[in-house]
Amino acid sequence: MPGNSDIADSLVELYLCGRKTAGSGLVKDYELAGDPLPRIGDYWIVLDSKGQPRCVAKTIRVAIHSFESVTEEIAIAEGEGDLSLEYWRQGHQKFFAPYLDKLGIEDLRKAQIVTEFYEVWIPIFT
Repeated sequence: MPGNSDIADSLVELYLCGRKTAGSGLVKDYELAGDPLPRIGDYWIVLDSKGQPRCVAKTIRVAIHSFESVTEEIAIAEGEGDLSLEYWRQGHQKFFAPYLDKLGIEDLRKAQIVTEFYEVWIPIFT
């Protein structure tokens, strides 16, 4: 099983090749951290596992759904695995599971998910 650095670097490659055009997180995580939800027009830097900048991305759309109502469009835009909704759900359930108690989420199916759609504006090759 790949480590976190392997996962981070494989995701960066998906950004750079254009296959990954969205990412999702738990709304509750943003709220408890005191962070604003993504907004259209935001720019941000994507870092690799070594903390090196690899590209600049711009948020072009934001959607909020419950976990159980995430669409196939989102699964495809996230660019991971076989691009299926089933793959998306399994992967995100596994990823979110360790944080649910801390976030006070009892039923992931009902939890609010924010999906940020973006464009890579400036690739940074190291």
